[in-house]
Amino acid sequence: MYNEEIRLFDTTQERIVVPTNELIKEKKADFRVLLAISTISNVERCDYEGDNKRYVSLNKFNRKQKIICKSIGISTSQLNKHINALIKCGSEEFKLVEYEHEGEKIWCYEINYKAGGFVTISYDKVEKLVVGLSNNCIKLYSTLLWICCKEGEMVEKAITQEYLLKQMGLSPSSQKVLKIATDTLREAGLINVRKEMETDTLIENGVVKNSKPKTIIFYSVCC
Repeated sequence: MYNEEIRLFDTTQERIVVPTNELIKEKKADFRVLLAISTISNVERCDYEGDNKRYVSLNKFNRKQKIICKSIGISTSQLNKHINALIKCGSEEFKLVEYEHEGEKIWCYEINYKAGGFVTISYDKVEKLVVGLSNNCIKLYSTLLWICCKEGEMVEKAITQEYLLKQMGLSPSSQKVLKIATDTLREAGLINVRKEMETDTLIENGVVKNSKPKTIIFYSVCC
């Protein structure tokens, strides 16, 4: 019988950190991989809030990569390809570093995040995102968490499609890709979306008239 208490990833973290400042805008950055690595990472300074670092030693990563690959549905060679692509982005948010621990040098994957430039995702939602959803879904969900948070509370926000595409590292012509990611997150019960028609009052030659109606899309994150 399936036990919901058994976690897919061996972690005691209740909320998983996702940087949202740089890598999320990189088209080649796979956030399924980044989120999975963050899930098995350790924090550098557990008493700090805001700016911080997380790290995973290669030894630990090697022990966990089989479950990461199985969860995402990729091979080990594909996993390494995605990791190399993340490193090649040259961002401080994810890099390969060498640490000295108890007199021994060890290689680690390091995740850096700045205050105002990251979100945290509850562990139960992480499993749903990593196992069942796409890279674009994770990028969109992380972006909405970042935008819709006001003073620690989730609020509804009107957001343009152009802004979301730019934030996710997609071209303005990727409207269909965004729609698929949006519909998938809605069906998974992770976000809500509603639309309103809006017109502006214009004055032309002394005559009051309305502009052509435009659609305003409002997003909110399900808690």
